[in-house]
Amino acid sequence: MVVPRADADSYLRPLATKAGDRVGEPVAAFIELAQQGAYAAVVTPQRDGEGAAGDAAASWLATTAAKLGYSTRVCEFEDELLVDIADVNEYLTRRLEQFHREQTMGTDWFATLCGTAAMITTTVRAAPYSPDVVELLAPTGFGHDAHVALCSWLINGLRASPQAQRRMAAGAGEITDQELSACWMYGYYLRACENALPAGAREEFQKMEAQ
Repeated sequence: MVVPRADADSYLRPLATKAGDRVGEPVAAFIELAQQGAYAAVVTPQRDGEGAAGDAAASWLATTAAKLGYSTRVCEFEDELLVDIADVNEYLTRRLEQFHREQTMGTDWFATLCGTAAMITTTVRAAPYSPDVVELLAPTGFGHDAHVALCSWLINGLRASPQAQRRMAAGAGEITDQELSACWMYGYYLRACENALPAGAREEFQKMEAQ
């Protein structure tokens, strides 16, 4: 989908607002757990393994950025006034099945889900326009440039929020905007991976929910 630059704000600002409004809505327990792992999934690797847990403020910011990314994708693809495209990627489903079969990310579906979302985050930040990754990133919705703008608006709003200000005042909160952007992308593609889960993975997660 191509949005004229002059009209971008009229499309993207409402989407950012909707994403922020729904960030606190309930999600599946395994998605909540995956979002809480955003710091370890994408920040720690950028720091070469240093600060694996992060302080409380930084971990909260990372988790919230991931939730904002997740809710952005929900709003982008589920509101027909914005992008009337089904958020389905059969190629990604096949890759998830391959990663799980080969235990590329870990031994269970949860590790596969989180690891794949982190892998896509790294890919899209390194080569978002590469023809080699078109199938992996589909559908693209508003496109990468729009997602960068949305991410920037939402991260700036997160930083300025009273809750973030209180948490950062109480703790170090040492996490860069670049790292928070990675967490946002991780949440965004976590939603893509959730929608691409094969039947076997969904059954496993349903059993987890029932326990």
